[in-house]
Amino acid sequence: MKYILCIAICIAIACVFSTCATTHPAAVITKQTYTFGYKTTNTAKPGSSTVLLGLIRPSYANNFSFSNFELFDNFRKYMGDDIQQLLNDKGFNLLNKSYASYDEITYTEKKDVQIALDIKIIPTFTAPDGGWTEYRPFSWNGVQAIKYGYSGTVSLSGHIVIKGIEPMTNQQIFTKSLDIPVVQDIPIKTSHQLDYARVNAEFFSEPTVYNALGAALQQSYTNIMHQIDVYLDPQELASYLPEVKELKGKKSF
Repeated sequence: MKYILCIAICIAIACVFSTCATTHPAAVITKQTYTFGYKTTNTAKPGSSTVLLGLIRPSYANNFSFSNFELFDNFRKYMGDDIQQLLNDKGFNLLNKSYASYDEITYTEKKDVQIALDIKIIPTFTAPDGGWTEYRPFSWNGVQAIKYGYSGTVSLSGHIVIKGIEPMTNQQIFTKSLDIPVVQDIPIKTSHQLDYARVNAEFFSEPTVYNALGAALQQSYTNIMHQIDVYLDPQELASYLPEVKELKGKKSF
């Protein structure tokens, strides 16, 4: 009888391990690839505008601490490429190169370029609800490394600021501010494996965070670019040329 009982127990244990071995693992969430694109419908003959522009590629406001993170850096790069193409398609005369900053414009280019466009991206993320949770994973050696997880929602808003600058004097001619469309209730839920309870590179590298924010930026992109398309009107920018001429005439070295 004891022999039969031992066999039954062994069979039960074998079944448990067999079940564990055949259980499908949880789906692994990976970072998606987000691309951005825009094409203007307000096309004109190439070079038909009387304005020669220089483009300072979009950059983030100095107080935005996450500009170098992959997702935000890609967003900025795509926007710069699309604005450069947009300006060409709308008939502006445009230098064949763009600039990372005003300081990269040479003296000769400053003399020739009538208006330099300087574009700042100022995103705002707010967290109306949610918070951090502390986890203490089991440890065989008794040493517990505290881990953290975040769960909640965030909202995206902010502004894009376009400044028109006379390059020789670096004097601002016009400023246009447009809204980043508000995206509310973006769900954020990380794993329980974060080393710190803070928003940093590790936080943004979490696939769930990366994908949620990437989808929000993608949702806003076309609207942002359409507003830029409307604001950069060839006739309006040409109306600033008398002021540009006056400023260049006053500049002396």
